[in-house]
Amino acid sequence: MRKRLVTCFIGILFCLTACQKKTVTGEPTPKRYRPVEALLARHQPDSAYNLMRTLEPNLFEIPEKNRYHAYALWAQALDDANESLIPCEMLLAEALAFHQEDDYLRGKILYYQARLLDEKRFIPPVIDYYLRALQILKNYPEEKHRLSVIYNRTGYYYLQTTEPDKAKEAFLNAYQVDTVKAALEDLGYTCEYYAFSDSNDLSSVTTTAASESDVIYV
Repeated sequence: MRKRLVTCFIGILFCLTACQKKTVTGEPTPKRYRPVEALLARHQPDSAYNLMRTLEPNLFEIPEKNRYHAYALWAQALDDANESLIPCEMLLAEALAFHQEDDYLRGKILYYQARLLDEKRFIPPVIDYYLRALQILKNYPEEKHRLSVIYNRTGYYYLQTTEPDKAKEAFLNAYQVDTVKAALEDLGYTCEYYAFSDSNDLSSVTTTAASESDVIYV
């Protein structure tokens, strides 16, 4: 009986440990950087950026197990405040080279690497990094903003590389056109796509659409 109880206890302990490993998504953000995280969550990027600047000299003192959360936070603070991502270029390179375990964190790091390359206008690799980030972040419903940026920017670059079909698909995803179209049709509206080739053509297409439609979604 005692042997059976011990076996049962070990089995329960194993199950609890397995469940814990499945739900944990890597080491948490270091404690001193959590106010930055809170400011970003409240959409106060300038305050987050200014606070992060005071903490930046301590980034290299963080233990490796949760250093990369701080790196991603620094990149987010820069990006959300519309600052250059070049100051964290080496940090992102280190994070990409060494951090593999936390899939969600890696998705964000790939995203900010893409934003850095976007800033530098390195077209072939920027599309690749955006798409690699997309493969991870599309599994997280809270990532609507980053996903919208990915679709917008890849659409823009697909136009630059003369891949209009891929550009169209990216822009449709960015603005959730099909979702809005379905909702309007459920309300009894008739929806049509109006194609345009460039920004000069957009004005005439909009005029045509306005004369033929009750609702325009841009």
